[in-house]
Amino acid sequence: MSTRFTLSSFEEYIDKRILARGRDYYYGGHVLDIELDGDEYVAEVEGSELYTVTVSLDDAGNVLDTECDCPYDFGPYCKHQAAVLYALREHVESDLPKGKAKQSKPDELLTVLQEQSKDELIRVIMELAAEVPALKKSLLFELGEHGNEVAEARDLMESYIEKVSNDDYWIHGGDVEEATKGIYMVLNRAANHRNPMKAFELYSEVLSVTMDLLGEADDSDGIIGDCIYTALSGIDDVIEGSEDTLSDSGRRELFDLVFAEARNRQYDGWSDWRYDLLHSCVSFCDLPDCRKRLEQRLDMALKDASGDDFGIRHGATRLKRIQLGIIERFDGEQAAQDFVDQNIVYSDFREMSLERALKAGDYARVLELALDGVEADAELPGLVHKWEDYAYSAYKALGDIDNLRGLARKRVVGDHFTFYEELKSTYAESEWQEVLDGL
Repeated sequence: MSTRFTLSSFEEYIDKRILARGRDYYYGGHVLDIELDGDEYVAEVEGSELYTVTVSLDDAGNVLDTECDCPYDFGPYCKHQAAVLYALREHVESDLPKGKAKQSKPDELLTVLQEQSKDELIRVIMELAAEVPALKKSLLFELGEHGNEVAEARDLMESYIEKVSNDDYWIHGGDVEEATKGIYMVLNRAANHRNPMKAFELYSEVLSVTMDLLGEADDSDGIIGDCIYTALSGIDDVIEGSEDTLSDSGRRELFDLVFAEARNRQYDGWSDWRYDLLHSCVSFCDLPDCRKRLEQRLDMALKDASGDDFGIRHGATRLKRIQLGIIERFDGEQAAQDFVDQNIVYSDFREMSLERALKAGDYARVLELALDGVEADAELPGLVHKWEDYAYSAYKALGDIDNLRGLARKRVVGDHFTFYEELKSTYAESEWQEVLDGL
């Protein structure tokens, strides 16, 4: 897929959930190898299978193109591509030899610990655990036998939060990193859990704690939000892995858990995370009863999402995209195209139809969709300009010089000077001064 970003800026263009998953994959060592093949990098990434990611860069670090052979089709970029972009940024910007990793200095603490006897280590750990309750709970969570793993996980997370809470039960921005240490420990446990149900329960508990924490802390640095995205991404990984490890009855049980989580009232006011969970349920729609329940829930939510308010329109678009995800995955390309065409009232879907028509060279259809969009979204200048750009491309391809000039003139007069050179190029040099005077 052709791109428009650099290695330094790619995080601004990729969904936060995908970035969180990609970051976990990179730091978790899932990027196994990167080689330069001609003018593109080829990487092997370990997921549920071994996937190949290609990335083309120019000398300035601009990402010209990237592809992955995994089956993910819910967005333009997958977690495997994100992981490779993180790896390449470190690889290219540090100018390391191809295929070699950074060599870190020996850890001073590790060296000291290795020199101690078992009894001395036990003595030091017991003293520190007595002084720092959160450390004691961390050690028991990591090393002890678990009677109630989920309850112990909550206890651990809350111990770190309580450690930095002030008298007003508020956590300042500088203390948030410390407050979330227990959360990251639980996230790590969930990510490496062999039992998908238990892994989901741990992620769900993280979401419960972090949603509460959002109202008790200054998250200007986005650390708590990152925990939430990581938990949501982890749930996706659990679902993906369960397709080959759980029976249909087991998958139905997992669907019930995810579906119930999406209905949790803690997401009231944070609808995008609710939509993320509903989107995760798409993977279960090969099971007819699960698909029916999800589609009914989406239909009900869409009835509540009627109106012109931006937030409502955004919510309706998210819900429609989940419906499209079901159709794309299980009903085929033609059914998906029909669904998109039936929903062009939503700007995302109009743009999909426009891109398809443009790619097919159906410029009459491009103009129909674009000009209808200009009229339908007249109160939204950003969308109007987007639809006009599509119309301009169609006029240019058709050689419709009069409409091309008319639209370019309108955009120049409206202070969009990127069209100045375009407009000028449609006139002979001897004609241009008169046109310019008229502007």
